[in-house]
Amino acid sequence: MKLKDIVSQLANRINQPHVIECYLRKVYAKGYENGRKESPWHEVSEEPKKGEHICVQFSSGNLTSWYATSNIRKDFEDYNAIRWAYVSDLIK
Repeated sequence: MKLKDIVSQLANRINQPHVIECYLRKVYAKGYENGRKESPWHEVSEEPKKGEHICVQFSSGNLTSWYATSNIRKDFEDYNAIRWAYVSDLIK
């Protein structure tokens, strides 16, 4: 079998909707997992290092930057923060 024949068979197979759907599901799942692992955002249950410059997102969707204090958990609760990230991780 020639390379041209193999490419032709693969091209025909890829055009089948169930093959495309299966492939896209795998790609999406892998991308979703990688995205979760590589996200710079942290849950508010995790505390940033004291004194670090962080970006905070609130339940309203607004963003601001703070320097993490020793009572950052209370600040998160008082302002309804939903997640945070180190500024240095966001500007890489």
